[in-house]
Amino acid sequence: MTEIIGAYGGYRRTLSFGFACLIYHATEVFCERNYSYKNDALGKTVGQMIGAANSVLIAIDQACRLLHRQMESIADTFREEGGFTERMSKARLETRDAQVAAQGAPTCPKCGKPMRKVIARKGRNAGNPFWACTGYPDCNGTRNYTA
Repeated sequence: MTEIIGAYGGYRRTLSFGFACLIYHATEVFCERNYSYKNDALGKTVGQMIGAANSVLIAIDQACRLLHRQMESIADTFREEGGFTERMSKARLETRDAQVAAQGAPTCPKCGKPMRKVIARKGRNAGNPFWACTGYPDCNGTRNYTA
């Protein structure tokens, strides 16, 4: 099976992780410059600010994991249902087949689905119309076309 979404672990190269690291290091530098241990003897203010920066890193890591799970889900849906163009084509074919059935086309002798008028492209009947099953390629039922 072709892998659509790459393996997890590249979050360290994401922009959000880079910003989180920048926030953490900026908080450390700010605390070292502005809150000396003389004024904050127990180190509570500095510790709280650095702890808050670490909390941001943890939240971003969780967000990256959730985004990865969402991308895997989207990839699975794409594998099963196809992309937007495929869904549009399927919807158009279903509508066209319903229109053909409403116009009084015969039903397939093999599967019972409505048939559509098709022109043979090659062979000894090239250029002549015939009825083909709308379930093709699953069903290859045909009928002669009589005007």
